[in-house]
Parts: sequence; C-alpha cells; structure tokens
Amino acid sequence: MRAIVVDPSSRLGFDFADVGEPQAAEGQLLVDVSHASLNRGDVNDARSGRLAPGAVLGSGVSGVVVQMAADESGPPNGTRVVAVVSGAFAERCAAPVTALAPVPPNVDLADAAALPVAGLAAISRLCALPGWGPASACSSQARPAASGASPSSSPRTVEPTSLPRSAHWAAVPASPRRGLPR
Repeated sequence: MRAIVVDPSSRLGFDFADVGEPQAAEGQLLVDVSHASLNRGDVNDARSGRLAPGAVLGSGVSGVVVQMAADESGPPNGTRVVAVVSGAFAERCAAPVTALAPVPPNVDLADAAALPVAGLAAISRLCALPGWGPASACSSQARPAASGASPSSSPRTVEPTSLPRSAHWAAVPASPRRGLPR
C-alpha cells in the first residue's frame, strides 16, 4: 500500500513509500481513504523528529468504512466517514470509532477531509475573536463572518457545505488510483 511517510533523508522530510496494511485495534475500524487534508502540523511532524522515520503522516481524513470495528461499535461497512487519525496519508487507515463521524450524502468527501483538523482550527480561532466566544462559534454555532454581521446577529449552524470553496485546496487525493505517484 502506498503512503506518505517520514523520511529524514528527503529534502522535504517526507516521501512516498510502500507500507504494510493497517491493522484495526480494539475500538477502531478500517477506512479506504478518499481524501486527506494537509495541515502545517503534518509537515512539522515530519521535520521535527516527533515521528519516527517510516511513520505514516496525516491526521485529517475522509473515506469509506471497509472493515467495521470488531466490537461492532461505529458505523457499518460502506459508510462515508470523516475522522481524525494517525496515518491519514495512506490508501487505508485505522480510525478510532470515537474520532469519526458519518459524512452526509450532500457533502463531498474532499470537503469533509478539511474538517477534522483545518476546520476545527478555524472554529477555534473564531472562538478567540471579540463577539464570538463560547456561546456562539465554540458551541457549533457561528455567525457569517464574511457578511459583515454584527455580534448581535442571529447565529447559524456551521455545516460543511458552508465552507468557502477556497478551502478545497486542503483536501488532496490519497490513493494511487486517484493520482499519487508510484
């Protein structure tokens, strides 16, 4: 299986490699990765030495469940999911059932991949802005920032479909059949 791994000898600190198939531990299931989001932390993990050489990078992922958790917790096979994992930059990954969510049919998996890390980081940053605070953005409610709305405007639920199209760059194909080099 192809993956992006820590490679200290590479100019970037990471490179493509063939790795073994992931094994789901207790409370995990296997996901066929459709998209993974590239975040600054992933690059820092590769270059800082925090992860061992050969470790698969990546944390934000979307895809389809291909093996249910052994204890049958979590969604069944065939469910489209988004998750925070260790080792997202591979064709398949193990995901804790406590760190994933089903993706609604009207949300593209490329959009969903940007939500676990980049999306939560954006919401976290919004929480720090004057007038947003825990009662609004931090409770999964947000005001439309680009519209010039004042803090007294009615909150609206943040949904993946409300992400700006410019956020799509973060979700990249994560499988050789979708364009990763061999």
